[in-house]
Amino acid sequence: MAKEHIDETRHTNNLLSFLLKYNLPLILLSAVITYIGTFYLKLPMDKVLLYNADDPGYVEPPGESNPILGVHRFNDFLQVLSYANSSDPFNPDKEYPSMYGPLGLLLIKPLTYLPELVSVMLLSLVASVALYAILKLMTPKLGKTNRVIFSVVFLFMSKPFLLALDRGNIQGIIVALNVAFFYFSWREKNFLADVLLTISICIKIYPVVFLVYLLKEKEYGRVLRILGMSAAVTFISYVTVSRSLDLISFVKGIAKGAAIQSGFPTSGTSASSWLLRWCDAANIISVANGSSPGIRIFQSSISICLIVILVYSIYRHSLTQQEICFLLLGYSALISPVSWNYNLIWVTFGLIILMNRLYHNVVEDNVSSKTSQILFEKFVLLSWSFHLLVIPWIWLGSSRIVVSISELTYFPLMVMTHAFFVKQGKKSAKLTSAS
Repeated sequence: MAKEHIDETRHTNNLLSFLLKYNLPLILLSAVITYIGTFYLKLPMDKVLLYNADDPGYVEPPGESNPILGVHRFNDFLQVLSYANSSDPFNPDKEYPSMYGPLGLLLIKPLTYLPELVSVMLLSLVASVALYAILKLMTPKLGKTNRVIFSVVFLFMSKPFLLALDRGNIQGIIVALNVAFFYFSWREKNFLADVLLTISICIKIYPVVFLVYLLKEKEYGRVLRILGMSAAVTFISYVTVSRSLDLISFVKGIAKGAAIQSGFPTSGTSASSWLLRWCDAANIISVANGSSPGIRIFQSSISICLIVILVYSIYRHSLTQQEICFLLLGYSALISPVSWNYNLIWVTFGLIILMNRLYHNVVEDNVSSKTSQILFEKFVLLSWSFHLLVIPWIWLGSSRIVVSISELTYFPLMVMTHAFFVKQGKKSAKLTSAS
Protein backbone atom coordinates (compact mmCIF):
# COMPACT_ATOMS: atom_id res chain seq x y z
CA MET A 1 0.00 0.00 0.00
CA ALA A 2 1.40 3.44 -0.93
CA LYS A 3 2.18 5.74 1.91
CA GLU A 4 -0.23 8.62 2.40
CA HIS A 5 1.44 11.96 1.77
CA ILE A 6 1.60 14.03 4.94
CA ASP A 7 2.27 17.74 4.60
CA GLU A 8 5.05 18.70 7.02
CA THR A 9 3.92 22.30 7.38
CA ARG A 10 0.38 21.27 8.32
CA HIS A 11 1.68 18.55 10.64
CA THR A 12 3.99 21.02 12.44
CA ASN A 13 1.22 23.61 12.77
CA ASN A 14 -1.09 20.94 14.21
CA LEU A 15 1.53 20.04 16.83
CA LEU A 16 1.91 23.72 17.73
CA SER A 17 -1.87 23.98 18.18
CA PHE A 18 -1.75 20.87 20.35
CA LEU A 19 0.88 22.45 22.61
CA LEU A 20 -0.95 25.78 22.82
CA LYS A 21 -4.23 24.08 23.74
CA TYR A 22 -2.73 22.90 27.02
CA ASN A 23 -0.11 25.59 27.69
CA LEU A 24 -2.21 28.74 27.25
CA PRO A 25 -4.73 27.81 30.00
CA LEU A 26 -1.83 27.05 32.35
CA ILE A 27 -0.22 30.40 31.53
CA LEU A 28 -3.53 32.05 32.43
CA LEU A 29 -3.70 30.02 35.65
CA SER A 30 -0.16 31.05 36.50
CA ALA A 31 -1.09 34.70 35.94
CA VAL A 32 -4.10 34.35 38.29
CA ILE A 33 -2.00 32.70 41.01
CA THR A 34 0.65 35.39 40.61
CA TYR A 35 -1.99 38.11 40.87
CA ILE A 36 -3.37 36.58 44.07
CA GLY A 37 0.10 36.15 45.53
CA THR A 38 1.30 39.67 44.78
CA PHE A 39 -1.83 41.74 45.36
CA TYR A 40 -3.68 39.79 48.05
CA LEU A 41 -0.98 37.87 49.88
CA LYS A 42 1.42 40.83 49.45
CA LEU A 43 4.28 38.63 48.26
CA PRO A 44 6.96 40.37 46.17
CA MET A 45 6.59 39.18 42.57
CA ASP A 46 10.21 38.10 42.32
CA LYS A 47 9.68 35.76 45.28
CA VAL A 48 6.64 34.24 43.56
CA LEU A 49 8.13 33.64 40.12
CA LEU A 50 11.88 34.03 39.80
CA TYR A 51 14.95 34.31 41.99
CA ASN A 52 14.95 36.69 44.92
CA ALA A 53 15.78 39.96 43.21
CA ASP A 54 17.37 41.31 46.38
CA ASP A 55 19.85 38.40 46.54
CA PRO A 56 23.25 40.16 46.46
CA GLY A 57 25.10 37.07 45.20
CA TYR A 58 28.83 37.62 44.78
CA VAL A 59 30.61 40.52 43.11
CA GLU A 60 34.39 40.73 43.21
CA PRO A 61 35.64 43.73 45.23
CA PRO A 62 35.84 46.64 44.72
CA GLY A 63 32.69 46.06 42.69
CA GLU A 64 29.35 46.29 44.48
CA SER A 65 26.01 44.57 44.03
CA ASN A 66 23.43 47.34 43.85
CA PRO A 67 19.99 47.40 42.19
CA ILE A 68 20.17 48.53 38.57
CA LEU A 69 16.47 48.65 37.68
CA GLY A 70 13.98 48.84 40.53
CA VAL A 71 14.89 46.01 42.92
CA HIS A 72 16.66 44.02 40.21
CA ARG A 73 20.42 43.67 40.48
CA PHE A 74 21.02 41.42 37.44
CA ASN A 75 23.63 39.97 39.72
CA ASP A 76 25.16 37.35 37.40
CA PHE A 77 25.92 40.16 34.98
CA LEU A 78 27.42 42.30 37.75
CA GLN A 79 29.59 39.37 38.78
CA VAL A 80 30.99 38.86 35.27
CA LEU A 81 31.42 42.62 34.92
CA SER A 82 33.46 42.70 38.12
CA TYR A 83 35.69 39.89 36.80
CA ALA A 84 36.12 41.76 33.51
CA ASN A 85 37.29 44.79 35.50
CA SER A 86 39.71 42.71 37.57
CA SER A 87 43.39 42.55 36.74
CA ASP A 88 43.66 38.97 38.02
CA PRO A 89 40.20 37.30 37.94
CA PHE A 90 41.58 33.73 38.05
CA ASN A 91 43.80 34.06 41.11
CA PRO A 92 43.19 30.85 43.12
CA ASP A 93 43.94 32.71 46.37
CA LYS A 94 40.80 34.81 45.94
CA GLU A 95 37.60 34.00 47.79
CA TYR A 96 35.73 33.19 44.58
CA PRO A 97 37.76 33.29 41.35
CA SER A 98 36.02 33.41 37.98
CA MET A 99 34.58 30.18 36.58
CA TYR A 100 34.00 31.86 33.22
CA GLY A 101 36.64 31.41 30.54
CA PRO A 102 38.87 34.40 29.75
CA LEU A 103 37.31 34.88 26.31
CA GLY A 104 33.98 35.64 27.98
CA LEU A 105 35.61 38.31 30.16
CA LEU A 106 37.39 39.76 27.14
CA LEU A 107 34.12 40.02 25.19
CA ILE A 108 32.32 41.58 28.18
CA LYS A 109 35.12 44.13 28.76
CA PRO A 110 33.72 46.81 26.37
CA LEU A 111 30.47 46.83 28.38
CA THR A 112 32.38 48.03 31.46
CA TYR A 113 32.66 51.46 29.82
CA LEU A 114 28.88 51.83 29.53
CA PRO A 115 26.23 52.47 32.21
CA GLU A 116 25.26 49.19 33.83
CA LEU A 117 21.62 49.40 32.71
CA VAL A 118 22.64 50.02 29.08
CA SER A 119 25.14 47.13 29.30
CA VAL A 120 22.62 44.62 30.60
CA MET A 121 20.08 45.75 27.99
CA LEU A 122 22.63 45.20 25.21
CA LEU A 123 23.47 41.75 26.57
CA SER A 124 19.78 40.83 26.71
CA LEU A 125 19.27 42.11 23.17
CA VAL A 126 22.17 40.06 21.80
CA ALA A 127 20.86 36.92 23.55
CA SER A 128 17.32 37.50 22.22
CA VAL A 129 18.48 38.05 18.63
CA ALA A 130 20.83 35.05 18.71
CA LEU A 131 18.15 32.72 20.08
CA TYR A 132 15.49 33.88 17.63
CA ALA A 133 17.92 33.61 14.70
CA ILE A 134 18.70 29.95 15.35
CA LEU A 135 15.02 29.25 16.14
CA LYS A 136 14.09 30.69 12.74
CA LEU A 137 16.66 28.48 11.02
CA MET A 138 15.32 25.38 12.77
CA THR A 139 11.64 26.03 11.95
CA PRO A 140 11.43 26.43 8.15
CA LYS A 141 8.07 24.68 8.11
CA LEU A 142 6.45 27.12 10.53
CA GLY A 143 4.77 30.09 8.92
CA LYS A 144 5.80 33.58 10.01
CA THR A 145 2.78 34.03 12.30
CA ASN A 146 3.12 30.60 13.91
CA ARG A 147 6.86 31.07 14.35
CA VAL A 148 6.24 34.33 16.21
CA ILE A 149 3.62 32.64 18.38
CA PHE A 150 5.97 29.73 19.12
CA SER A 151 8.89 32.05 19.96
CA VAL A 152 6.78 34.27 22.22
CA VAL A 153 5.10 31.45 24.17
CA PHE A 154 7.92 28.91 24.30
CA LEU A 155 10.98 31.17 24.31
CA PHE A 156 10.52 34.80 25.30
CA MET A 157 7.76 34.06 27.84
CA SER A 158 9.47 30.92 29.15
CA LYS A 159 10.74 30.78 32.70
CA PRO A 160 14.33 29.84 31.74
CA PHE A 161 14.62 32.83 29.40
CA LEU A 162 13.06 35.22 31.95
CA LEU A 163 15.42 33.86 34.60
CA ALA A 164 18.38 34.59 32.35
CA LEU A 165 17.11 38.15 31.89
CA ASP A 166 16.40 38.53 35.59
CA ARG A 167 19.94 37.48 36.50
CA GLY A 168 21.65 39.13 33.55
CA ASN A 169 23.13 35.74 32.70
CA ILE A 170 24.82 34.99 29.37
CA GLN A 171 23.32 31.49 29.15
CA GLY A 172 20.96 32.55 26.36
CA ILE A 173 23.96 33.29 24.14
CA ILE A 174 25.64 30.01 25.13
CA VAL A 175 22.53 27.97 24.30
CA ALA A 176 22.26 29.73 20.93
CA LEU A 177 25.90 28.88 20.17
CA ASN A 178 25.46 25.24 21.25
CA VAL A 179 22.28 24.68 19.24
CA ALA A 180 23.81 26.45 16.23
CA PHE A 181 26.78 24.04 16.42
CA PHE A 182 24.46 21.07 16.00
CA TYR A 183 22.35 22.76 13.33
CA PHE A 184 25.30 23.71 11.12
CA SER A 185 26.87 20.28 11.68
CA TRP A 186 23.69 18.70 10.28
CA ARG A 187 23.94 21.08 7.31
CA GLU A 188 27.61 20.07 6.85
CA LYS A 189 28.84 23.61 7.41
CA ASN A 190 31.51 22.15 9.62
CA PHE A 191 33.96 25.02 9.96
CA LEU A 192 31.26 27.48 11.02
CA ALA A 193 29.88 24.90 13.47
CA ASP A 194 33.35 24.31 14.93
CA VAL A 195 34.01 28.04 15.37
CA LEU A 196 30.70 28.48 17.22
CA LEU A 197 31.40 25.57 19.58
CA THR A 198 34.93 26.87 20.16
CA ILE A 199 33.53 30.24 21.25
CA SER A 200 31.06 28.51 23.55
CA ILE A 201 33.78 26.33 25.13
CA CYS A 202 36.07 29.32 25.63
CA ILE A 203 33.33 31.20 27.49
CA LYS A 204 31.77 28.51 29.69
CA ILE A 205 33.93 25.39 29.21
CA TYR A 206 31.18 22.79 29.81
CA PRO A 207 30.13 22.66 26.09
CA VAL A 208 33.26 20.53 25.58
CA VAL A 209 30.92 17.63 26.39
CA PHE A 210 29.29 18.15 22.96
CA LEU A 211 32.46 16.79 21.37
CA VAL A 212 30.96 13.38 22.18
CA TYR A 213 28.65 13.99 19.21
CA LEU A 214 31.64 14.34 16.86
CA LEU A 215 33.39 11.34 18.40
CA LYS A 216 30.27 9.26 17.77
CA GLU A 217 30.27 10.46 14.15
CA LYS A 218 34.00 9.56 13.95
CA GLU A 219 34.91 13.12 12.97
CA TYR A 220 38.18 13.06 14.85
CA GLY A 221 39.74 15.81 12.75
CA ARG A 222 37.02 18.24 13.81
CA VAL A 223 37.53 17.27 17.45
CA LEU A 224 41.24 18.05 17.21
CA ARG A 225 40.50 21.31 15.39
CA ILE A 226 38.04 22.48 18.05
CA LEU A 227 40.37 21.51 20.89
CA GLY A 228 43.28 23.25 19.17
CA MET A 229 41.30 26.43 18.50
CA SER A 230 39.91 26.41 22.05
CA ALA A 231 43.38 26.06 23.57
CA ALA A 232 44.82 28.83 21.38
CA VAL A 233 41.93 31.25 21.95
CA THR A 234 41.90 30.56 25.70
CA PHE A 235 45.66 31.09 25.97
CA ILE A 236 45.61 34.36 24.01
CA SER A 237 42.57 35.74 25.86
CA TYR A 238 44.01 34.70 29.25
CA VAL A 239 47.29 36.48 28.56
CA THR A 240 45.34 39.53 27.37
CA VAL A 241 43.06 39.60 30.42
CA SER A 242 45.54 38.70 33.18
CA ARG A 243 48.82 39.89 31.65
CA SER A 244 50.33 36.64 32.89
CA LEU A 245 51.69 33.35 31.58
CA ASP A 246 50.98 31.48 34.82
CA LEU A 247 48.71 28.82 33.36
CA ILE A 248 48.85 26.69 36.52
CA SER A 249 47.25 29.48 38.56
CA PHE A 250 44.67 29.92 35.80
CA VAL A 251 43.67 26.26 35.92
CA LYS A 252 43.56 26.25 39.73
CA GLY A 253 41.51 29.43 39.82
CA ILE A 254 38.87 28.40 37.31
CA ALA A 255 38.64 24.95 38.94
CA LYS A 256 38.13 26.59 42.35
CA GLY A 257 35.35 28.80 40.98
CA ALA A 258 33.58 25.81 39.46
CA ALA A 259 34.06 23.75 42.64
CA ILE A 260 32.48 26.43 44.80
CA GLN A 261 29.52 26.66 42.45
CA SER A 262 29.06 22.88 42.41
CA GLY A 263 28.93 22.81 46.20
CA PHE A 264 25.48 24.40 46.46
CA PRO A 265 23.02 21.68 47.53
CA THR A 266 20.04 22.68 45.41
CA SER A 267 21.72 23.72 42.18
CA GLY A 268 18.75 24.02 39.85
CA THR A 269 17.84 20.91 37.89
CA SER A 270 20.88 18.73 38.58
CA ALA A 271 20.22 15.07 39.33
CA SER A 272 21.96 15.40 42.67
CA SER A 273 19.85 18.37 43.73
CA TRP A 274 16.71 16.42 42.76
CA LEU A 275 17.68 13.75 45.29
CA LEU A 276 18.62 16.31 47.94
CA ARG A 277 15.38 18.26 47.51
CA TRP A 278 13.21 15.22 48.09
CA CYS A 279 15.28 14.21 51.10
CA ASP A 280 14.97 17.75 52.45
CA ALA A 281 11.21 17.82 51.82
CA ALA A 282 10.74 14.46 53.55
CA ASN A 283 12.83 15.64 56.54
CA ILE A 284 15.30 12.81 55.95
CA ILE A 285 18.12 15.32 55.96
CA SER A 286 18.31 19.07 56.41
CA VAL A 287 19.99 20.84 53.52
CA ALA A 288 21.34 24.27 54.35
CA ASN A 289 22.11 26.92 51.77
CA GLY A 290 25.74 27.46 50.92
CA SER A 291 28.63 25.60 49.35
CA SER A 292 30.08 22.68 51.29
CA PRO A 293 32.80 20.10 50.49
CA GLY A 294 30.56 17.12 51.23
CA ILE A 295 27.84 18.30 48.88
CA ARG A 296 30.49 19.09 46.27
CA ILE A 297 31.85 15.53 46.35
CA PHE A 298 28.36 14.07 46.19
CA GLN A 299 27.27 16.25 43.28
CA SER A 300 30.52 15.74 41.39
CA SER A 301 30.20 11.95 41.77
CA ILE A 302 26.64 12.03 40.41
CA SER A 303 27.73 14.24 37.50
CA ILE A 304 30.57 11.89 36.54
CA CYS A 305 28.23 8.89 36.67
CA LEU A 306 25.72 10.64 34.41
CA ILE A 307 28.38 11.52 31.85
CA VAL A 308 29.64 7.92 31.80
CA ILE A 309 26.09 6.57 31.37
CA LEU A 310 25.33 9.06 28.60
CA VAL A 311 28.52 8.38 26.64
CA TYR A 312 28.03 4.61 26.96
CA SER A 313 24.44 4.89 25.76
CA ILE A 314 25.35 7.06 22.77
CA TYR A 315 28.01 4.57 21.66
CA ARG A 316 26.06 1.44 22.52
CA HIS A 317 22.64 2.20 21.03
CA SER A 318 21.28 3.23 17.63
CA LEU A 319 20.34 6.86 18.15
CA THR A 320 19.71 9.48 15.48
CA GLN A 321 21.76 12.66 15.25
CA GLN A 322 18.87 14.75 16.59
CA GLU A 323 18.28 12.34 19.48
CA ILE A 324 21.96 12.57 20.45
CA CYS A 325 21.72 16.37 20.27
CA PHE A 326 18.63 16.29 22.51
CA LEU A 327 20.32 14.07 25.08
CA LEU A 328 23.57 16.04 25.17
CA LEU A 329 21.72 19.33 25.64
CA GLY A 330 19.43 17.74 28.21
CA TYR A 331 22.13 16.06 30.26
CA SER A 332 24.16 19.28 30.35
CA ALA A 333 21.41 20.69 32.56
CA LEU A 334 21.65 17.68 34.89
CA ILE A 335 25.30 18.28 35.71
CA SER A 336 26.38 20.59 38.50
CA PRO A 337 27.61 23.37 38.40
CA VAL A 338 25.90 24.29 35.10
CA SER A 339 22.44 23.04 36.04
CA TRP A 340 20.76 26.32 36.98
CA ASN A 341 17.27 26.78 35.57
CA TYR A 342 18.21 29.27 32.86
CA ASN A 343 20.08 26.43 31.14
CA LEU A 344 16.63 25.02 30.34
CA ILE A 345 16.40 27.54 27.51
CA TRP A 346 17.57 24.56 25.43
CA VAL A 347 14.14 22.95 25.96
CA THR A 348 12.65 25.42 23.46
CA PHE A 349 14.85 23.83 20.79
CA GLY A 350 14.25 20.39 22.27
CA LEU A 351 10.57 20.87 21.42
CA ILE A 352 11.51 21.55 17.80
CA ILE A 353 13.60 18.36 17.72
CA LEU A 354 10.72 16.32 19.16
CA MET A 355 8.26 17.86 16.69
CA ASN A 356 10.54 16.97 13.77
CA ARG A 357 11.00 13.48 15.20
CA LEU A 358 7.23 12.98 15.39
CA TYR A 359 6.80 14.00 11.76
CA HIS A 360 9.53 11.70 10.47
CA ASN A 361 8.19 8.76 12.49
CA VAL A 362 4.73 9.25 11.00
CA VAL A 363 6.07 9.63 7.46
CA GLU A 364 8.74 6.91 7.46
CA ASP A 365 6.67 4.28 9.28
CA ASN A 366 3.26 5.46 7.99
CA VAL A 367 2.05 5.25 11.59
CA SER A 368 -1.44 6.46 12.40
CA SER A 369 -1.58 9.49 14.67
CA LYS A 370 -3.80 7.51 17.04
CA THR A 371 -1.39 4.66 17.76
CA SER A 372 -0.01 4.29 21.28
CA GLN A 373 3.52 5.14 20.11
CA ILE A 374 2.52 8.49 18.58
CA LEU A 375 0.25 9.34 21.51
CA PHE A 376 3.10 8.65 23.91
CA GLU A 377 5.47 10.81 21.85
CA LYS A 378 2.93 13.65 21.99
CA PHE A 379 2.71 13.16 25.75
CA VAL A 380 6.51 13.46 25.99
CA LEU A 381 6.43 16.60 23.82
CA LEU A 382 3.73 18.15 26.00
CA SER A 383 5.55 17.23 29.22
CA TRP A 384 8.71 18.99 28.03
CA SER A 385 6.73 22.09 27.08
CA PHE A 386 5.50 22.40 30.68
CA HIS A 387 9.09 22.95 31.81
CA LEU A 388 9.02 26.34 30.10
CA LEU A 389 5.98 27.62 31.98
CA VAL A 390 6.34 30.44 34.47
CA ILE A 391 4.65 28.41 37.19
CA PRO A 392 4.85 29.92 40.71
CA TRP A 393 6.90 28.06 43.27
CA ILE A 394 5.53 24.99 45.03
CA TRP A 395 7.37 25.50 48.29
CA LEU A 396 10.21 27.57 49.63
CA GLY A 397 13.10 25.18 50.15
CA SER A 398 16.01 25.65 52.51
CA SER A 399 18.02 27.09 49.61
CA ARG A 400 17.82 30.64 48.30
CA ILE A 401 16.22 29.09 45.19
CA VAL A 402 12.49 28.42 45.38
CA VAL A 403 11.25 24.99 44.32
CA SER A 404 9.05 24.76 41.23
CA ILE A 405 7.82 22.12 38.82
CA SER A 406 10.99 21.79 36.76
CA GLU A 407 13.24 21.06 39.76
CA LEU A 408 11.05 18.09 40.66
CA THR A 409 10.29 16.62 37.23
CA TYR A 410 13.25 17.44 34.96
CA PHE A 411 15.48 14.54 35.99
CA PRO A 412 12.84 11.77 35.80
CA LEU A 413 11.51 13.15 32.50
CA MET A 414 15.04 13.19 31.07
CA VAL A 415 15.54 9.56 32.13
CA MET A 416 12.16 8.56 30.63
CA THR A 417 12.91 10.32 27.33
CA HIS A 418 16.35 8.73 27.16
CA ALA A 419 14.88 5.28 27.77
CA PHE A 420 12.25 5.89 25.09
CA PHE A 421 14.89 6.90 22.52
CA VAL A 422 16.89 3.77 23.31
CA LYS A 423 13.81 1.54 23.01
CA GLN A 424 12.86 3.04 19.66
CA GLY A 425 16.46 2.74 18.47
CA LYS A 426 16.51 -0.98 19.30
CA LYS A 427 13.19 -1.43 17.51
CA SER A 428 14.47 0.35 14.40
CA ALA A 429 17.70 -1.66 14.46
CA LYS A 430 15.71 -4.95 14.56
CA LEU A 431 13.53 -3.87 11.64
CA THR A 432 16.61 -2.85 9.64
CA SER A 433 18.40 -6.16 10.28
CA ALA A 434 15.24 -8.14 9.46
CA SER A 435 14.88 -6.41 6.11
